[in-house]
Amino acid sequence: MKYLTKVIFLILLLPAMSFSQKKMASPGGLFVPSGGFMSIFGEYEFAADGGTKKMMTSRDGKKGYVNFAEGSKWMGEIGNQFVDGYVKVGHDHPFTFPVGNKNIYAPVSISGAHASTAAYFHDSANDINGIKRNIDSGVSGLIPVGYWDLSGASAVKLTIPYSDVHKADRISNSDISKLVIVGLQNDTWKVIPSSYDEVALNVSYSDQMFKGPSSTLKEGSLTTDESIIPNDYDYFTIASLENVLFVGDVQLSVFPNPSVAGRELVIDYELPVTDNGEIRIYNSNNELVTTRKVNNQSGKLKLNDLKLHEGSYIMTLTDDLQNTANKKLIIVNN
Repeated sequence: MKYLTKVIFLILLLPAMSFSQKKMASPGGLFVPSGGFMSIFGEYEFAADGGTKKMMTSRDGKKGYVNFAEGSKWMGEIGNQFVDGYVKVGHDHPFTFPVGNKNIYAPVSISGAHASTAAYFHDSANDINGIKRNIDSGVSGLIPVGYWDLSGASAVKLTIPYSDVHKADRISNSDISKLVIVGLQNDTWKVIPSSYDEVALNVSYSDQMFKGPSSTLKEGSLTTDESIIPNDYDYFTIASLENVLFVGDVQLSVFPNPSVAGRELVIDYELPVTDNGEIRIYNSNNELVTTRKVNNQSGKLKLNDLKLHEGSYIMTLTDDLQNTANKKLIIVNN
């Protein structure tokens, strides 16, 4: 029966392979069994009118995968259509995994890494597979429900969108800056330095675009401050810090944000401990774009000579004692 299922599944997918350059709407109701593999080529659309049946893959043992091949993209009104199971990406571009579970759409996004995989579990991260996990010092608690299984051997920046179903407002004491990404490592949920995105990730496209609404406690996204290797962790979820100044007292803001390419940026900073620091700007591939020295304890720095293209950047300010603040910068075209 399993062999017959695989044969039928492959036959159903032959049109998708034959017409890979045409946009295809999701038919729903497809299942990739254990050890199975389905590749999507070209543009793929998760249709809002595609019914309530999901594309599903095996989650146990030898997993099944929906693979987005080189050159493929997806888009759609994703509320009732997504992959309930594991998604794999076959290229190195920034990518948002269209995953969910138990009728909950909960994507996860990376800055780009070939052969990365992801799935979402709409269960408690406090008790995975019947095992209680420890929580790192400085963490007051995890979101009540939801965690992500992400694998990959290359260093990436990780973005986790969240919605009201994750109830982040219950753990943050009304302070969005306390939200942080944590990774399960050696049976302990450990803090991964991260910040909320002032402009949230748009979760309706495979391309990693920070063009959504402003992040709030109800809905938004968090991004790691530096690149991480997903394989160093078993799972990922969202937590709240006991102390919002966990990564230091350095303060950093930038205006306007989002900003139009070529427009002057004004950076407002404060170094409570020392008089010296350095501002660095990294692109989405974690490549250093520029650096600027600051020599006062606080002030404003105007930058009008940056040649930044459309996209997302991370701006960091580090003082002499290695206290660091991070801010996401979004650049758009006119």
